[in-house]
Amino acid sequence: IGFSMGYVDEEGKGSFNQQVKVPPTHSSKEIIAILLRIFENHYTNQHVRNIGVSTSNLIYTDALQLDLFSEPEEQVKDVKVDQVVDTIRQKYGFKSVVRAVSVMEGGRAIARSSLVGGHAGGMGGLEEGENHGKKNT
Repeated sequence: IGFSMGYVDEEGKGSFNQQVKVPPTHSSKEIIAILLRIFENHYTNQHVRNIGVSTSNLIYTDALQLDLFSEPEEQVKDVKVDQVVDTIRQKYGFKSVVRAVSVMEGGRAIARSSLVGGHAGGMGGLEEGENHGKKNT
């Protein structure tokens, strides 16, 4: 988590980071829950500028890793939902399926999806951002 430019928290830090080993999973819900837990454990009202997540040692597999403590049917359903969302996004783009919070005031996922790495990629990204997707005439 990077803080706003010039912002330093009460410990004198301009950011914080945390590394966590995630057990094998196909579930985006599990990964999101882990990320939120990290954030909630370390965030103390700092002015956040950016959030970065990186991964390593990813393995592609057609197998499904089930959790012994959850219902198998629910786990299979969650994987299928993730696969359907991925398929739709591959065919129609990221904006075709977004979380409901993204269409609410302050939601940024849709606006940022047309940017390059979260930044305006040339004038097109700037123009769309300034005019909310409308082309200049």
